[in-house]
Amino acid sequence: MAEIFADEGLFGTSMKKRAEFNRMIAACKRGQTGMILTKSPSRFTRNTVDCLRIVRMLKANGISVIFEKENINTLNKFGEVRLGGGLHR
Repeated sequence: MAEIFADEGLFGTSMKKRAEFNRMIAACKRGQTGMILTKSPSRFTRNTVDCLRIVRMLKANGISVIFEKENINTLNKFGEVRLGGGLHR
């Protein structure tokens, strides 16, 4: 484990207000993180479009997102398909 990124007490609807989430994504873009482990899609982001956009960007860079509760790995060929069912709009 490299680091814990936690936006405590904030709602995940606005990406702009999630400093730790944005710091985590920046670390991924710099190649400092190869995998993200999170409890569930609803803890990652509350917006389906944002979630899929971010997951696709990470996947294109070989970075997996593991959603523990749902047992979803975004690098798995069915990961993105299964993701849509665990998110709220």
